[in-house]
Amino acid sequence: MHGLIFAELKKFSDERLGPDAWEELLEKAGLGGRIFLTIQSYADGDAVAIIKAACLKTGIGLDALLQHFGEFIAPDLLRAYAHLIDREWRTLDVLENTEQTIHRVVRLRNPGATPPELRTERAGPDQVVVVYGS
Repeated sequence: MHGLIFAELKKFSDERLGPDAWEELLEKAGLGGRIFLTIQSYADGDAVAIIKAACLKTGIGLDALLQHFGEFIAPDLLRAYAHLIDREWRTLDVLENTEQTIHRVVRLRNPGATPPELRTERAGPDQVVVVYGS
């Protein structure tokens, strides 16, 4: 998983749980003392362990916490990749085109990067089915 996700997890933790929570989450996840750099990739399991530790700390279920994190991270990702997103696109268009635009560029610019593979299918005018492979 891209280090950017870990940077966003830390930011999310700092904002929602307080500035001291990140180190506690790392300890509970068995990752005490780890530093995650935005320019590197890390095991998906490390992110899962941190998120599960956050669930234990907050009492929020996994699905709900992931929903909160997704809502938190989306504006930053949209700002970071705005130059690749057509201004006419709506939310479902962004989802439908992420693999061919953003992920393709990420892989070209960072040969070791491994963003998830997204396969999408427009199931209707107001619905996109996303298959996430990581």
